[in-house]
Amino acid sequence: QSITGTGIYSITGTGVDSITGTGSNSITGTGAESITGTGSRSITGTGINSITGTGAQSITGTGIYSITGTGVDSITGTGSNSITGTGADSITGTGSRSITGTGIHSITGTGAQSITGTGADLLVLGPVEHVADGFISVLGQTVFGVGGQNVGDVVAVFGSIDHETGGIVNARVVPARSELSYLRGIVDAVDRSTGRAVVSGVTVDYTALLANGRMPAIGDEVAVSGRAYSGLGLLVAQ
Repeated sequence: QSITGTGIYSITGTGVDSITGTGSNSITGTGAESITGTGSRSITGTGINSITGTGAQSITGTGIYSITGTGVDSITGTGSNSITGTGADSITGTGSRSITGTGIHSITGTGAQSITGTGADLLVLGPVEHVADGFISVLGQTVFGVGGQNVGDVVAVFGSIDHETGGIVNARVVPARSELSYLRGIVDAVDRSTGRAVVSGVTVDYTALLANGRMPAIGDEVAVSGRAYSGLGLLVAQ
């Protein structure tokens, strides 16, 4: 237990528990648990569990679980599950399912489905095209029992379809922000020669989806997101 000797508990010795020695538990040594060493659990070392090292679970390293690294599960990295990264599941990234991203399923993003659920089906999202007493029209769909919207407002419409009138009833209309439009409905007609279909009265150009082998059939219930051209009565699917 000498101060400057070689005992196992010496302060500047070579013992396993020495403060500045090379033992496995030394403070500035190279042991596995040293504070500034290279061991697997060292604080500033290169071990897999080191705090500022390069190990797989290091806090500021490049490992897959590092906090500020580039791994797939890193907190501020670029991996697919990173919290502030650009991966598909990142929380504030640009991935397709990111929470505040721009993907089509993002919650506060600009995608076609960027609205949280309300217990009812999202049937249509887009700008209001027509306003009348007791109903509005959005992407060619008549929405009954609503008011307070103006032409040009972008809204998301939740509700159910009245199969006798084809209109949307029990509707809940909420403001939305999206460059794309969304429509859920039944395929009424298909023209395979032009790559177009009619969904709930709206002509849909689905040629961009053919590379994936997606081809609708009459009677299918489909959900389409894309860019709407109201003047042409056309929705170009993306």
